[in-house]
Amino acid sequence: MQSLGGHTSFSGSLTDNNRLPRNPRLETRVCHRVPCRVNMIDSGQSEPIAIDGETLNVSRTGIAVQVGMRVPEGATVEVLVAHADGAPSCLVGKVVHSRRVTTGTYEVGIGVVGELRTSDC
Repeated sequence: MQSLGGHTSFSGSLTDNNRLPRNPRLETRVCHRVPCRVNMIDSGQSEPIAIDGETLNVSRTGIAVQVGMRVPEGATVEVLVAHADGAPSCLVGKVVHSRRVTTGTYEVGIGVVGELRTSDC
């Protein structure tokens, strides 16, 4: 690993199966704890499932949230959250990891693919 201006970059070799090591942490994460609502879009239900939670951290390409139910990896979600400047933001993404941290509490990592107008979320 190399540090470039405060950011860490991967400079090692690929693993045997030509992938970067798991969780290389190439993106700088910023703590951003605010209430949020996660709408699970492809839940198999006719309507999205709304889950209240709290954001944990954000990066340029993702967001981690803590919620009260398991959200499966690969699920499409919308996250309604206050931006750092206080304005509402609706992020759309795919769940890249979901793990139980305590009884009834899950940490969900979401790879963000876009942002909607807040009226669409």
